[in-house]
Amino acid sequence: MTNSNLSLPYRLFLQAVAVIVLLCVFVFPTYAKNNVRATLVSEYSTIEEEKNIRLGVLLNAPDGWHTYHKNPGDAGLPTKLKWLLPDGFSAGEIDWPQPTKFAEGDLTTYGYTGETLLPVTITVPKKLSDKSYSFTVHAEWLSCNEICIPESQTLNIELPVGDVSPSPESSLFIQQKIPAPDVTPLSLTITLALALLGGLILNVMPCVLPVLSLKTFALVKKSGHARAHTAKYGIAYTVGILASFAVIASVLIALQQGGEAIGWGFQMQSPAFIGFLIYLLFLVGLNLSGLFHLPVMLGGVGNNLNENTLRGSFLTGILATLVATPCTAPFMASAVGAALTLPAWAAMLVFLSLGFGLALPFLLISIFPSLLRFLPKQGAWMERFKELLAFPMYASVIWLIWVLGKQTGADGVALILCGLLLITFIIWLQRMNAQCKLSHRIFTIFATTVMLAAIIFVLGKNESGESQSTPYSKAALAELRAEGKAVYVDATAAWCITCQLNKKIALDTKRTQQAFKDHNITFMVADWTRRNPEITEFLRGFGYNGVPLNVFYPAGGGEPIVLPQILSEETVIETIKNPAPR
Repeated sequence: MTNSNLSLPYRLFLQAVAVIVLLCVFVFPTYAKNNVRATLVSEYSTIEEEKNIRLGVLLNAPDGWHTYHKNPGDAGLPTKLKWLLPDGFSAGEIDWPQPTKFAEGDLTTYGYTGETLLPVTITVPKKLSDKSYSFTVHAEWLSCNEICIPESQTLNIELPVGDVSPSPESSLFIQQKIPAPDVTPLSLTITLALALLGGLILNVMPCVLPVLSLKTFALVKKSGHARAHTAKYGIAYTVGILASFAVIASVLIALQQGGEAIGWGFQMQSPAFIGFLIYLLFLVGLNLSGLFHLPVMLGGVGNNLNENTLRGSFLTGILATLVATPCTAPFMASAVGAALTLPAWAAMLVFLSLGFGLALPFLLISIFPSLLRFLPKQGAWMERFKELLAFPMYASVIWLIWVLGKQTGADGVALILCGLLLITFIIWLQRMNAQCKLSHRIFTIFATTVMLAAIIFVLGKNESGESQSTPYSKAALAELRAEGKAVYVDATAAWCITCQLNKKIALDTKRTQQAFKDHNITFMVADWTRRNPEITEFLRGFGYNGVPLNVFYPAGGGEPIVLPQILSEETVIETIKNPAPR
């Protein structure tokens, strides 16, 4: 059949098909629908001379899809923004929100799911001659599910000139809580003061108080020496604490900037670290009980109250830091939360201020030995008191074993208990033949091997404990809020002493639980015992970076109310009965 034999309608049909094919090949891909939807939004509906604004690319990924953080991890590509701005305007870098950690096979990546705002600060010039200005950005991102697809879109927004007023999307920028790029001297000073006060309060925590007491009593034996002689022990103790806090802060800041969702006490979320702390405190307790000797532990006070070396004081500072890590004192949570929104240098200053607060009481006593006159005179009572202080250490061991049980289940607890049993047995053998140097070496090697073996086994365990409360999730909270229901969220952790105190005296009491039932309040528990990025995001939404955090959401969609860190029945019940903003 030749073209001349084709009927006109048939030829027209073939031509239409050809046009459609060409459109599909050359035109339609330009307008292909992205998996991730992008929108350019502004914090303000208008712009004003010399008042910077924030624009943001709002990415909305469907279920199962995600984009990547600026540090994507082992794979992926970060979102890139290329701005086309009017003359005189300039754009800063993306203020990246905290990412989520993804396990993709053997790879670990960091990115975002759902709705994500990538805000950028736009510098506005001194003079604005036009009535409105147009802002354009070309956004490129990698959209991934089981496959990854490079996507892009050019976005535009036009803003009139006028008095600055919030836009309908301003709440997105507020919820994002992006830290200001500049650190003002006043805000930094306040944060440092809060950290110092929080560090001071850490000294009265059950694990830290025995260490401080022992160091103080060691100075009692040297009360007749010159101030310069005693001061050097306080300085060594302070250096030990500051060095330890610098290490912890460096690790925490590095991990957070690398995409990890972590906060203060992050090491307590590791069963391996919990196991190490159990063995350390158990050995310290046995040492204080006089069952065996750790010559450098606690500056020698575990063996002979006359011994107090600079090396021992330095190591005691490290010990004080280790046993303080499970604690969050009043004022401390706000300081640490603020620190992790600051540049690295400012965050380090905050952590060092916290450490200095922890070291300050003993430092003052060592520099001003006249303060020792308020203590009883030295005598046999000091040895008895030293032995008595072993029992808070044993109590701390019991508590840490309970925390470990929450993290690893019964198997992990059994392994650690076996390690404690073997260590005690080895100490008994060593005491039976105290003069044999070989037995000392065998003791050291075997005890270390037992501890490391148990810690390695525990590290592989990851069972969660039973919970009688409704577990927290962002989706569940949003659903309850959308239904207008009242919700009480308790952000807690098994290793947080203050959290457990709040639970016993204020939250798990009959009166409080009955009040929850009477007012139809859903009681949600955000258990941060193990690392949980969703709970970390919840904490940071209120400017916190540690637990406890208690928040009450009134019925009908009222503003959330943050309760004090240390609770009472009256405080909780009064808040849910009369939910007035505080």
